[in-house]
Amino acid sequence: MSFDPREWLARTPSPTALPESIAIAAADAQAEAIVVSVRRHAQSRRMRLIVDDAGPRVTAPMRASARSIERFVTENRRWILRQVVRHATPQRAALIAGIDDVLPLRGVPTSLRWTERAIPRVIVDDVGAIEVGVPLAAASPAALAARAMRTWLVAEATRDIAHVNDRARSLLGARATRVSVRPLRTLWGSMSVDGSMRIDLSLLLAPPALLDYVVMHEVCHLFERNHGARFWQRVARVHPDYPEHRRWLRQHGPSLKSELARVLGAR
Repeated sequence: MSFDPREWLARTPSPTALPESIAIAAADAQAEAIVVSVRRHAQSRRMRLIVDDAGPRVTAPMRASARSIERFVTENRRWILRQVVRHATPQRAALIAGIDDVLPLRGVPTSLRWTERAIPRVIVDDVGAIEVGVPLAAASPAALAARAMRTWLVAEATRDIAHVNDRARSLLGARATRVSVRPLRTLWGSMSVDGSMRIDLSLLLAPPALLDYVVMHEVCHLFERNHGARFWQRVARVHPDYPEHRRWLRQHGPSLKSELARVLGAR
């Protein structure tokens, strides 16, 4: 008996049509409704909510019904509203070449100064200020500065992470085998099964305890791949105050990522 794909397609139900967005009431009755965008994703096995600088959105499996997605959004309304408020942080102006600024570095407000240099370079001067050297008369000195700042920040973060990674080997009996540092849109870090770890670059702007916590958190995933009770017990061995770190990241994380984007000219 031959197989006719047209017959199979005819029997296969097509995905349920989804709305492009779902509106939920804002916390303030006088405010406009919050619009949650809806997207299908072929790889999704469950519904997932994301709230970042681009706004709230839900990703859904291909065959999720419109009703189930609306119910999912409604059930998570309070969480969505809290996240929207956290991401509604005032945006500071991007760096302007030649105009001094202030950048949080390892949790400390640090002066950022400009100097004339033929080859872009960033250093910390004798008084602890960040010195950005670029050809100020160039066509795009701010773009040159952003690239130099990214290179410098990655090098600084990589050095800090290496120290924590070595401590993890002593305290936990394991360490990341490979580390990459980059701006991450929503995550603080991730760990693959082969020991490759990614860390969000904006953590260099936070107090050092936060970077320490995130690195230790990810190394713990080499033992436990989920966030179950055994995982948090392992985290608590090296960071007994981890709930405080989690609260800090929830409260200040959006502004931290926003500040990094400002410095890198990524807005």
